Amino acid sequence: MKVFAMFPRFSLIAAVATLIAVSVPAAQAQSVVVDADQRSELSLTVYQGGFALVHDVRQANLQSGSLTVIFPDLSDRLDIATIRLGAGENAQIRSLTFDREVLSAEALLRRAVGQRVRVARVNPATGVETFEDAEVLAVAPNLVLRIGDRIETALPGRIVFANVPNDLRPAPGIVAKVTLPSAGERSVSLSYLTDGVSWKTSYVGRLAAGADRMELIGWALVDNQTNTAYPAAELSLIAGQVNRANAVRPVFPQPVAQLARTEAVADGVSLGATGPYYRYALPQTFDIRPRQQTQVELIRSASVAFARMLRTQGSPLFSARSAKTMQPVTARLTIANETDNGLGLPLPAGVFSSFEEADGREVFQGGATVTATPVGTEMVVEIGQSFDVTFERTVLEFNRTGARNENIDTTQKLTLKNGGERPAEVEIIESFQGEWKIVRESTPHEQTSAFQATWKVTVPANGETSLEYRAQIGRR
Repeated sequence: MKVFAMFPRFSLIAAVATLIAVSVPAAQAQSVVVDADQRSELSLTVYQGGFALVHDVRQANLQSGSLTVIFPDLSDRLDIATIRLGAGENAQIRSLTFDREVLSAEALLRRAVGQRVRVARVNPATGVETFEDAEVLAVAPNLVLRIGDRIETALPGRIVFANVPNDLRPAPGIVAKVTLPSAGERSVSLSYLTDGVSWKTSYVGRLAAGADRMELIGWALVDNQTNTAYPAAELSLIAGQVNRANAVRPVFPQPVAQLARTEAVADGVSLGATGPYYRYALPQTFDIRPRQQTQVELIRSASVAFARMLRTQGSPLFSARSAKTMQPVTARLTIANETDNGLGLPLPAGVFSSFEEADGREVFQGGATVTATPVGTEMVVEIGQSFDVTFERTVLEFNRTGARNENIDTTQKLTLKNGGERPAEVEIIESFQGEWKIVRESTPHEQTSAFQATWKVTVPANGETSLEYRAQIGRR
């Protein structure tokens, strides 16, 4: 078999082969290739941190004694520190090598150093193709050929190889030295972590015009940025942030405690707790192709109550130099993650998009990233900035006190204006530092954290409302 390679511009890609453990038998061992077409099981457990656990099982008829088992067609971004290989009962795995070198024109040239190849050239005037024998003297950093009695450093034509080395394959693979006590059909299983596979949740909320309930759908978007295909793979998704260090043992699945089924889980999806995380197991298999995104329905609830809220957040500490400042008023949706609200299940972090019906058409209302929302808490979606409601801060007094001017005594006036036709409920949050207290205010506040005071006010339609407060702030 002849192999042709064209090199319009030669660039060498260094091959990397990493040895995990070394143990070479004295005798020549039989080599067996366990190909992907011998696969009996393939599963992916995908994590939100950008990696996945692959479990690949293939059937092979193996002889007893010392063998070299080749397990090809693996992820090009496999983490070699996490490989776990099994070959059935009483199998002894003596060494594992991850061979990243794959079949390519550059790899063929590297293997041909010191050997003879043929160079094909086409006469541009006549179109006649001629062949010359050449010896490959060097490949890196530049290609060097001996053709007859001359040395060529620029590729003079197309290189023709006589054959392909047996150990060059289209995708990376594992080469294992194995000792088996008996011959027969065995399940050869390989588990490993790979980078380049991730998932995230994409929430879509559809609101009826003027309503306070929405249809909520959560999609899982699985993104495979590797060059590896995972055909007919069982798919599980882990919700939560999993720590992962370099050169550690793989994150193998823990026992899954099934949760009581909630109507918000999409048909066929199984939800369970695994350690401190949650696992969504999808009901069917999927063809996960290289460089492809796959979207799967994960959550669906036909009627979820929500509240519209306006919020503005600032600090008196950053307004000392300006008598008046404006700051944005953001529009938010809050959704209670409760069973009696059509949810009541762990909601993974992701992206939320809001759509609302207007004159019979759907209009995009805005969206934002959302954090993981446990059961019993609220999902808050900041969909944009209010058009009608504006906020203005007026610094009435700002004095520094203390021996080193380390304390602040300030009086602030906060004014909200509403140009809309409906009253607006607005939450005002002021952030402080150090020791602080409100010594006078026109509207009572609530201390919502050690460093925040919150006021809730109603701004009338086509009107305005103001509040004043005096705060004393000191160092801790």
